[in-house]
Amino acid sequence: MTAADLLAGITVRQSARSARAALAEADLLAWSRTIELPESPTAVMECLRRLGCLIDWWPGASSVRPLPAGLCQPGDIGLLETDTEALYLRVLAFRPRRLVLALAGRKNLTVVDFALRESATGCRLHVRFERPAPAWSLADSWAARRLAAFGMRAAARLEWHLRHRPPATS
Repeated sequence: MTAADLLAGITVRQSARSARAALAEADLLAWSRTIELPESPTAVMECLRRLGCLIDWWPGASSVRPLPAGLCQPGDIGLLETDTEALYLRVLAFRPRRLVLALAGRKNLTVVDFALRESATGCRLHVRFERPAPAWSLADSWAARRLAAFGMRAAARLEWHLRHRPPATS
């Protein structure tokens, strides 16, 4: 079973919590980073919940299409087109200070968990990327390095986007 099959099968039939629990049972590779931002958690979440912003910071992204319209409610789906493939996007959880997305391609699944906390200077955004570990153990270190490289690139682009994005129009 591929990661995309796992995502599509589990998240369509079960709640986000059940999907995350099922993925947690599998061996996961994870990479995380905390980003200090000078804005309030509400302002940062307003940007994150506009999933059209994914094309500004997700490495290789060119467009995102909601299926159906209206993203950022648990269970909503979309299609993120990248240079190499189209990724099926699903919102697993959305709360005022937490957003969990799952992106599945032909060969991989990535779960992205955003958590916001207030700080003295604004807020801290904790970003965690998770992927299922390869089935054969010799590929673990290679896959972990690939995830770390991807995570560093995505987190750097996300931080730049959050610091330099144009103001939201009402």
